[in-house]
Amino acid sequence: MVQTSKKGTGTVIVMLGEHGSLAYDGNRFYEKEAERVSVVNTVGAGDSYIAAFTYGVSLGESISQCMDRGKKRVTEIIQQFNPYK
Repeated sequence: MVQTSKKGTGTVIVMLGEHGSLAYDGNRFYEKEAERVSVVNTVGAGDSYIAAFTYGVSLGESISQCMDRGKKRVTEIIQQFNPYK
């Protein structure tokens, strides 16, 4: 994450599955634990997280608030999406 940040990116985000997510803004790390819920399917979870995070950025939210927004959306997605039924 540090090396990627040094290449000129903004905030670097890593999804850690059941362990939550980690963000790095070039100065400090931010960590969010995952919600403990029943998982139906993780397809689209990362995309949903980033979409919600980016939306928070567009609203001027802090990194922590954006991570909360992403976490909330992912928690909804992984509990309901079942394309194999």
